[in-house]
Amino acid sequence: MSTTKIYSACPVGIEARLVTVEVDLRRRGMPAFTLVGLPDQATKEARERVLAAIRNCGVAFPLAKMTVNLAPADFKKEGTELDLPIACGILSEDDQMPKKETTTRLSSYLFAGELGLDGQIRPIQGALAVAFCAKKNGFKGVVVPWANREEAALVDDLEVLAFEHLTDVIHWLSGQAGARPYRPEENFWRKHLDGGGISGIGSCVDFADIEGNVLAKKALEVAAAGGHHVLMIGPPGVGKTLLARALAGILPPLSKTEAVELTKIYSASPTERASGSLIAKRPFRSPHHSASSAAVVGGGQRALPGEVSLAHRGVLFLDEMGEFHRDVLEVLRQPLEDGEVAVSRAGAKLRYPARFFLVGATNPCPCGYLGSSGRECQCAPGQILRYRRKLSGPILDRMDIQVEVNAQEFRQAVAAGQKRSAPPGESSRVIGERVRQARQVQRERFADLALELNCEMSLKEIKAYCKLEESEEEFLSGVVKRYDLSPRAYHRILKVSRTVADLRGGERITREDLSLAVRLRFFDRLAQESMN
Repeated sequence: MSTTKIYSACPVGIEARLVTVEVDLRRRGMPAFTLVGLPDQATKEARERVLAAIRNCGVAFPLAKMTVNLAPADFKKEGTELDLPIACGILSEDDQMPKKETTTRLSSYLFAGELGLDGQIRPIQGALAVAFCAKKNGFKGVVVPWANREEAALVDDLEVLAFEHLTDVIHWLSGQAGARPYRPEENFWRKHLDGGGISGIGSCVDFADIEGNVLAKKALEVAAAGGHHVLMIGPPGVGKTLLARALAGILPPLSKTEAVELTKIYSASPTERASGSLIAKRPFRSPHHSASSAAVVGGGQRALPGEVSLAHRGVLFLDEMGEFHRDVLEVLRQPLEDGEVAVSRAGAKLRYPARFFLVGATNPCPCGYLGSSGRECQCAPGQILRYRRKLSGPILDRMDIQVEVNAQEFRQAVAAGQKRSAPPGESSRVIGERVRQARQVQRERFADLALELNCEMSLKEIKAYCKLEESEEEFLSGVVKRYDLSPRAYHRILKVSRTVADLRGGERITREDLSLAVRLRFFDRLAQESMN
C-alpha cells in the first residue's frame, strides 16, 4: 500500500530546508494520529488544528490509524507552516480527491501555511525562504497563505498560488476550481524602492537645519559614502542623536537585491515580521543600552537574528555607547570585521548577514562634561578611566571615523546668524547626491570583485586602490609614528582617505585627503595628547 507524499519546507535561520510530508493511513486498528520526524511542540499541535480545520470545511476526517512522517528526521521541525501540507496529504491519502489530478499538483508545488480551527490559512514566518527553497529544488511553484503572497512573489520565475481558506485549496487540488498565480503589479519595484529613505525612524532631519559642527557633518558624509563605522564623542545636548538621524536622509535607496536580502532577514524574525511585505527602506536600528548580547548579535533558544542583522544594509545606532555592557560591545568585533555573524546552538550553526555600518554616540566621561567650556566635569580620574575602558582598543580601532561634536561651533553659528542673515548649510539632498555618486564610483571600481564599498576592502584591495605618492607616504608614516597607530588604524585611514577622494571625484589620494582622514581619528590623537 503506497503512501502520499507532499512537499513543504521549514525555515532554518534565513534559509529553509526541504521537508517531505509522508502520510500513511490504515483502516485496521484503533483510530490514531502519530506525528514523527522530530517535530517541536508547535508542530506536534498540528494534529488538533488539522483535525478541526478539516471538519469545519465540511469534510469528514478519516477514522483510521494515521502516521505522518516529516522527512528527513535529522533536524528539528519548528513552526506551524506544516499544517497545510499535512491536511492536504491526509485528504489525498483518504481518497477524498481525484487521485491523478491531486498527485500531479502535490508533486509540482511546495505547500506551506498555518491552519486556524475554522480552516483559515494564516500567515507563516519565513515565507520568502520557503519560496527560495522551492525554486532551488525545481518546483513549479508554491502554495502559501494569502497574506504571504507579496513576500513569496519576490522570487523570480516561480509560480505563487495564494489562498485564504483550506476549502479553496481542496477545490483547486481536486480540479473543481482554478487558481490564478499571483503576480505583483508592473511598477511594484519602482513604487517601493524609488522612495528611498530609512525605516525605523520618523521624518529625517535635514543637514541644512543643523547649525555648526561642520567636521561632524563631513564625517557622516564620508561614513555614508564608504560605509565606514563612525563614533561621535561629545557632551549631552550637542546634537549627536540629531546628526545620526540626519544621516538617514543622505543614504541612497536600496537596490532590488538588497531589499530581498533584508526581507529574508525580517521574515525570519517573529518579532520583526514584515507582514508579508517587502522591506523597501534601509533599516535604522537603535537598541537600548540595557540590551543583551543575544539581542544585539542574535541567538537565544531559537537562534534568531539580532540587531546587527536587522540593521543589515542600514544603520545600527548605539546611543550612549559607553553605557552598553562591555561584553555586548566586544561581541560586535566579528560582525564589524566580517559583515556576518555566526550563531551557534545545539545541532546547528547559523550564519546571518550583518553588513551594517555602526554609528555610535558617547560622552567623554560619566557626567558628560569633560572638556566642555560651558560646565565643569564632576568625575574623578578613576571614573573617567573606567568609563573609557568600556570602549576597548579593538573596538575603537574598528571605528574608521572618530569625531568630536561640541557646542562651541553651534554657539558661534547662532551668534553669526543673529548678526546677519547667514546662508543655510548644504541640504541633505545635495550631500546625498555626492554620496550616491561616490558609491557609483566604488561599484564601478569593484565591478569584478565581491565588494561594494571602500569599507569592505581587504589588504589586497587596499594595496591596489589606495596607492600613495612618495610625499603622501612620508606624511602618513609620520602620522603613524606620532600617534603610535596600529596596523589596523593605518589601513582604516587609507580606506577613509580613498572615500574622501571619491567624494571629490579624484583618482589619486592627496595629502589633504589623508589629513582629513587623520583628523577623523579623535581617540588616536587624544591618547597621544594624554601621554604628553
